[in-house]
Amino acid sequence: MSSDFFPSLEGKAWAQTRTALHDYARVLGAYRKTLSPRRKHWWHISLRPTLTGLNTGPLWSDGEWFSLELDLRRPGVIMRNGEGERQRVNIRGESGLDLQMAIDERLLEWGLEITLEDDSIGDAPHQVDADQSSQLHVSLLSFSGCLDRFRSTLSQETSPIQVWPHHFDLAMLVLTGGTVEGADPEDETRYDEQLNFGFSPGDEHIAQPYVYVTRYPEPERLAQAQMLDGAAWHDGGWQGIAVPWMVLTETDHPMDWLVEQFRQAIEAGL
Repeated sequence: MSSDFFPSLEGKAWAQTRTALHDYARVLGAYRKTLSPRRKHWWHISLRPTLTGLNTGPLWSDGEWFSLELDLRRPGVIMRNGEGERQRVNIRGESGLDLQMAIDERLLEWGLEITLEDDSIGDAPHQVDADQSSQLHVSLLSFSGCLDRFRSTLSQETSPIQVWPHHFDLAMLVLTGGTVEGADPEDETRYDEQLNFGFSPGDEHIAQPYVYVTRYPEPERLAQAQMLDGAAWHDGGWQGIAVPWMVLTETDHPMDWLVEQFRQAIEAGL
């Protein structure tokens, strides 16, 4: 099971593909950030995993509904509008900025002209390996399933299971119900006590894909959690529990393993 649903994510082609897909996710995130009504903890700017890839959900502009979906199985962007019309922008390694321009051209055909509130979209070309992109999609779906199983055991409020375009991690926030003394109640990201459970395909802190659990405030409380074989305390750039993705690819029952590790973390963090 682990090799089918928790595939290995490694190698040069993987690193290049990860960088490309991250840039493309930023593009979709920019439309969502520009057009979505604000929600607490910035839940309005994130993308949702689907059976195809990553979706913005319905977006409203100039009296029209539309959605964008980053197809991870066959790299491209699927565009739909409220009239049932569908368009597709194939991805062949163009830059994020070029992808945005291609999307904008098709939106104009639907009478939509949108000025994005984001200047972080890159202009460097990319290389995308379709097989690696598909493997990431499988990994995102599998980890999303783990979070959903874990969420079913909780009574606390949780966030949507969502992909953050800026960091390109799939995560779920658990709100403990407590608040941080002295913090501004209008800034819920600093006012609410919270635990974050997520999967990163790799970043500046840990190059290889990994699963993480963090807590705000007092992340050190998680150090008291029982660590299953393969999990470890991380203290470089951020503090929390880290699990290399390779641990899951080599585990017989990775979903059960993850849910149990999350359960140990929540007991220590609440």
